[in-house]
Amino acid sequence: FRMKAFVWPDRGWDRRLRYFKHRIVRDASSTYGVAAGLACGMCVSFTPFLGAHLALTWAYCKVVRGNILSGMIGTLVGNPLTFPPMYYLSYKVGAAILSSFDWEGSMPPPGEDFWQGMMETPMTFIQQNLNDVFLPTAVGGTLLAFGLFPLAFAAAYPVGRAAKALNKKRRQRRWK
Repeated sequence: FRMKAFVWPDRGWDRRLRYFKHRIVRDASSTYGVAAGLACGMCVSFTPFLGAHLALTWAYCKVVRGNILSGMIGTLVGNPLTFPPMYYLSYKVGAAILSSFDWEGSMPPPGEDFWQGMMETPMTFIQQNLNDVFLPTAVGGTLLAFGLFPLAFAAAYPVGRAAKALNKKRRQRRWK
């Protein structure tokens, strides 16, 4: 029963998202913590480790002392609309870096053979193309996750500052 509510909240996604917003606003973390958490989540979205984004965000937040809840919300930057350009960029960066080490991989063309192989025997196809697609995307995504952190932090810092200002204003109203 609880798992169903986690996947599809009883009172709707709008209420769940407003709850997360209130959690962030009321959080006692510093502006740095909120911004670092959001930046961690945004940056981890560039890695191709889809099932592990939340765990990676948690670890990254621990390293940079970011707010973990903010980091989890930051992973929402990676979604079906943003993954294709993010992974393409990750692949290109990884392929460029690996080619400097005499790497001889190439991305399979997304033609009939590509989709047919992906649909008929996905695990075999992934194993056969692991070196060509996954390795450069993993290398590029990991480097982008660390390299884009300052930029993501600069973009997230005003959000953290606004959240803290809202919290302060709310507390002042409550004590008047």
